Parts: sequence; structure tokens; C-alpha cells
Amino acid sequence: MEKPVKPKLTFPMEFPLKIIGSNVEGFKPMVLEILHRHVPDLDEREVGFHLSSGAKYCSVSVSFIAKTRKQVDDLYVELTQNEKVKWVL
Repeated sequence: MEKPVKPKLTFPMEFPLKIIGSNVEGFKPMVLEILHRHVPDLDEREVGFHLSSGAKYCSVSVSFIAKTRKQVDDLYVELTQNEKVKWVL
């Protein structure tokens, strides 16, 4: 079986990200803490929060300048390993 090929990306680049999780207490600050750990110069004005129509889920939308593939990969790994996060798009 052939190993999947990661798409070629050119860094630095603007990187949009959406993090979706259950609308529970502490979800938003937890996501912001993870984002700041991997994107120290994150402009919080670029972060949006939205509730689903039934308010069961919360989505966090952000766009930032990713400097390296490793930065993006590390951020994605930490987010997806968190039990409060359902999807990362």
C-alpha cells in the first residue's frame, strides 16, 4: 500500500481552521489556550465563535499565518487529541 502524499504547501501562508466541539463550559478558553501555544502571535480579533442551531455544538473559526508545516501538524495533533474537540476542519 502506498503512503498518502501530503499536499505541497508553501510557508508562510494564511491558514484557515475550524474547530468544533460540544458546547460545554471551558471549551472556548481551552481552544484559545491551544491556539496560543502553537500560534503565539495569534490575533484574537481573527477568532470567531458560533453555536449550532440547537446550541449543542460550538465552532471556533480562525485564520492565522502558519510559519511551518510542523506548526500546523503539531496544532492539529493537539486539537484532535483533546476529548472536548469533535472535528477539526
